[in-house]
Amino acid sequence: MKKLIILIAVVAPLITFAQLEKGRSVFTGSASYNASGEKAVVQGTSNSVTRQYSFAATYAYMFGYRWAIGVGPTFQGTSQATPGTRNHFRSFSVSPFVRHYFPMGEKFFLHLDLGMSSSFARNWTVLDGAKSPEVKSNGTSFFLTPAASYFITSRVAVQASLGGISYGTTKPKTSDIENWNFGSSFAFNSLVIGASVYF
Repeated sequence: MKKLIILIAVVAPLITFAQLEKGRSVFTGSASYNASGEKAVVQGTSNSVTRQYSFAATYAYMFGYRWAIGVGPTFQGTSQATPGTRNHFRSFSVSPFVRHYFPMGEKFFLHLDLGMSSSFARNWTVLDGAKSPEVKSNGTSFFLTPAASYFITSRVAVQASLGGISYGTTKPKTSDIENWNFGSSFAFNSLVIGASVYF
């Protein structure tokens, strides 16, 4: 019985904190798709359909029990179609970040991501089959994103991010005008679910 108690005392901390430890790598992925439209009910009005999708992945390396550093590429696209006209938008961004974990239990952790994002976007219009010149732009933003992770096993976790705070600027290549944007959102309609693998 004494040996069993000693064994439990040694193994329990390893089970409790096996999810997070220095030297582990974390891979997270998420994808989303949304489609909406308007159907004409009055003769002479037009139908429209909007489709939005995104793919995101992050890789992080834990350089401490509660600290990680990583990078995340994201691809986003939007298409809006009406009879004879199609508007398209594509963007690609790369976001290095630093993450700090806050353990809330054996399997549940909160964490904050602080980082910077560099984005490259282009948009164009197709009108009656003719494509317009592409408008390209570059952007930079800074963000603070809270999230939560629940470990299903010692290597797999379900991750949920709930909005965040960001400030960024965007500048078209063909213009001297720079646009800025500040945003904050902490609501359930900002919830993004993904999966994380620790190895």
